[in-house]
Amino acid sequence: MKFHGLDHLQEWLINDGFTICENAGRSDYNEADWHAYRRLPSARECEQNGSNIALWVKPYVSSAINYESCEADITGESAGLWFDLKVYAAKPDELMIRLTEIETKLAAAWNALMPNDGGQQ
Repeated sequence: MKFHGLDHLQEWLINDGFTICENAGRSDYNEADWHAYRRLPSARECEQNGSNIALWVKPYVSSAINYESCEADITGESAGLWFDLKVYAAKPDELMIRLTEIETKLAAAWNALMPNDGGQQ
């Protein structure tokens, strides 16, 4: 299946080890029909899913208002609470230039959350 919207970003992410998948929750306001993700071995596991946390890149495109942006996020459970750590409204070119920095900062924030033992602090 060929996905549409920000094709240059999609290709760049694939070359950087990301997997592309359909954005099933897409609305009529977003012409990009895909998301991308890559597991982060530098980040601890999600307690609910039991696997390395993933960095997600979510593009937003609207030709009606000439708008393009991206979110990059890590979402997971830590000590019984769900966290959604993100960078939002990043221009696609800026995201490509700064993806290593974004990944490092989001992984560090995720790793700094409560320990995976489910205990209270």
